[in-house]
Amino acid sequence: PVYSPQLHVYPGASTYSYLFSNDVPPFDDPLVRGAFSSALDRPRVIRETLTGDELPALTLTPPNHFGHVDGYTAGIGRPYSPTLAQNLLAASGYTGDPPITLMFNTSPFHPDFAAWVRQIWFETLGISVTLEDRDWNSYLDLLRDGLAAERPGIFRMGWRSDYPDANNWHREAFGWWRPLNRYDNPAYDALVDAAAGETDPAARLA
Repeated sequence: PVYSPQLHVYPGASTYSYLFSNDVPPFDDPLVRGAFSSALDRPRVIRETLTGDELPALTLTPPNHFGHVDGYTAGIGRPYSPTLAQNLLAASGYTGDPPITLMFNTSPFHPDFAAWVRQIWFETLGISVTLEDRDWNSYLDLLRDGLAAERPGIFRMGWRSDYPDANNWHREAFGWWRPLNRYDNPAYDALVDAAAGETDPAARLA
């Protein structure tokens, strides 16, 4: 009775992500990565598996953070497009071999969510994806140290904001994920590093 009027609950700033292993076939082909991204109906996943209050994300940094970009209005990222997804997959030549594994750490929530995503990918691309879970420690060990032949083509990661700034996502969160999905882009590094050292807000935002 005393403290409850002082309690205020706000949405959490977190991003739930599936990352591609860039050195694991077929995801060493950017056409396949593009196909699977374009084949994911994010609003449907939210509508059918979550509370409905979540936001579909085409970019990394959440709303109300400095540096946030709404991918849908800015035309950045890959919104759901079955036609584009199918065309990209056809152009890649991938037809289901080697098989694809979507891996996630053991949790009551992740299997149902992954099952919906797998169903949407199958409906859109006709590709069947195997689901696999591991305890957190062995999951990280595999992603960090496993050979390409051992690691999954797609895996789950998430990040909850430490502070409301894109630096926390593009430099810190993605910096932590990159050794796991073997992403390397010197141009990206240069931009993120420049933003981290920029003191003019407008220049930093750009």
